Amino acid sequence: LLIAEPTVVLPGQYNRDIWNRFDHVFTFYDELVDRYGFEKCYPPRQGFHPWFGESSDYIITEDLSERQERYPLNGRRQAICMINGNKRSSAPGELYSKRLEAALWFYLNSGIAFHVYGFIPFLLPNYKGQIPNNSKLHALAQYKYSLCFENTGHPLFARGYIDKILDSLETRTLPIYLGC
Repeated sequence: LLIAEPTVVLPGQYNRDIWNRFDHVFTFYDELVDRYGFEKCYPPRQGFHPWFGESSDYIITEDLSERQERYPLNGRRQAICMINGNKRSSAPGELYSKRLEAALWFYLNSGIAFHVYGFIPFLLPNYKGQIPNNSKLHALAQYKYSLCFENTGHPLFARGYIDKILDSLETRTLPIYLGC
């Protein structure tokens, strides 16, 4: 069993009766490793998105000079970019609502432009639309800053979970981070 989604996305997978049906359980979450002896694995990020197929937009650059060439810092918008699915959850520790709060706060209170992109339109005045498939890194690299809040900030089950910040680090975009 691979437990890859946090409690806010798939709460049903956090169930001992389910875990006991498997010989091996792998997870990104340190608390599950420490508490239950599951095997630690790390989030993959390699040139393939299961919904959109193979794309260079998902390839990680290992060489810093290649990353600098692919994602130059000059010419970027002096603005914050948020690219997320418009999701909701009532599970403890969810950060979906915090993304919306931040986007609206910047729109109402800051001189820094804040652009929101995502699938399923956000009902926000600064929503700019959907990013085309396999174009997330290209779009993110047009900005100086990125709001990258994880799906969860649960005090136990967020420990060890990183996902959203990886795109900011890849594109050399300064992350505004909230998560584990």
